[in-house]
Amino acid sequence: MTVAPDDTTPPRRGRCASRGRRTALCGLLCLALASAGLPRTAAASDTSAAALTVSNRALQAYRAGRYKQAAVLYRAAYHTHPSELTYLYNAARAAQLAGLLKDSERDYVAYLMKAEPGSPAVSKARVHLTEIRAALRAKRSADANAAAAPRVAPPTAPSTVGQGQRIGGWIVLGAGVIVGVASGVTLARAVADQNTLDAKLAQKEGDKIVGISKEDADLENSRITNSIYLGWGLAGAGVLGIGVGAVLVATAPRAAQRVSLLPWVGGRGLSATLRF
Repeated sequence: MTVAPDDTTPPRRGRCASRGRRTALCGLLCLALASAGLPRTAAASDTSAAALTVSNRALQAYRAGRYKQAAVLYRAAYHTHPSELTYLYNAARAAQLAGLLKDSERDYVAYLMKAEPGSPAVSKARVHLTEIRAALRAKRSADANAAAAPRVAPPTAPSTVGQGQRIGGWIVLGAGVIVGVASGVTLARAVADQNTLDAKLAQKEGDKIVGISKEDADLENSRITNSIYLGWGLAGAGVLGIGVGAVLVATAPRAAQRVSLLPWVGGRGLSATLRF
């Protein structure tokens, strides 16, 4: 059943009820907006705290002289909280001290593009950016000069290939010569002693030898015989030593040395390869 509106209701009462409903709706709307803004504020606070934690680690690395690590951490802090441009400036400065010139130049340029002109670090960033670009220009110039400069081969040390064998061969050869000379001296003395003994044996009175007794003649003959054997033994050893030494010297590897016979300007000319 439909109930008709009550005509006897005073109009003022209806206006008050309508105003109360509007006030309640406005309160609900404000409460909803406030509740919607709370997560964003909390998230921003968490991001700032996380960036600050990373920044503290970067500061420790910076003070310890680990500039490369500090640059990486400051850059991570900036990406975590991009509204804090100090992290970007610190990343550029740490990269500069670490020698990462291109990374530092990039970060300084990004900082100057985003920072307010009146910021305290802007003038410092401009000075450092000028220093970095000057260093990069000097490096590029040095690299270009190094690439254009003629390559000169370092001097090579004298080759020692076969040197030990040659030295050993000459030693053996020299020893063989000395032994050969000793054998000649020994044989010459044996021949002289034999001639002396023969002269003494030739001194006779009738059939009796008077120049030397039989016992002394036997001893002298034995000594001369031993000297002859020794002389021929030394001669054989000397010949063997000379032969072995000559073979060692002849077969030793030799280092090739290129010798310029008629040098021209520019390093060219007539040259030959000799072995020593």
